[in-house]
Amino acid sequence: MDMGTGQRDRLAAAIAALPYRTPTTGFRARVMAAVAAEAAAKERLGWAIKGLAGLTASWAGLVGLVSAGPLWRLAADYAPLAAEPGGVSQLARLLGARAALLAGKLAAGAAFARDLAGIALAYLPPAHEIALAALISAAVIGIAAGRRTAAQRI
Repeated sequence: MDMGTGQRDRLAAAIAALPYRTPTTGFRARVMAAVAAEAAAKERLGWAIKGLAGLTASWAGLVGLVSAGPLWRLAADYAPLAAEPGGVSQLARLLGARAALLAGKLAAGAAFARDLAGIALAYLPPAHEIALAALISAAVIGIAAGRRTAAQRI
């Protein structure tokens, strides 16, 4: 298919005459503002995470400092038991029994909290139950949907 010069010029003129869309006024500024806002949000999130990490580390240090005394006394109580012949297995059984006792107490505490919440929720008016269900549903949807990027917000 050989196209002559005249036909090529008519085709180029037809293509040039096609209507095309141009971005609206201020589009570039909105895009750059959205990108800058997203970068600022990520920077704020980074600072918040660093602050939470520092707070968590300080609380862990405080808990470690407070629990060092009881742990030292616990070690002092059980060290002579471990030094006796066959004492390591006896110490392991004793610590296992204490762990089982603690697990039982935790399970009982969780069951009590569940029963207490059930009693408290039983006396809520239906409107409050609906509002609570709506809040929980909105939270689940918000978590599942995730954050939108700047390109999606434009």
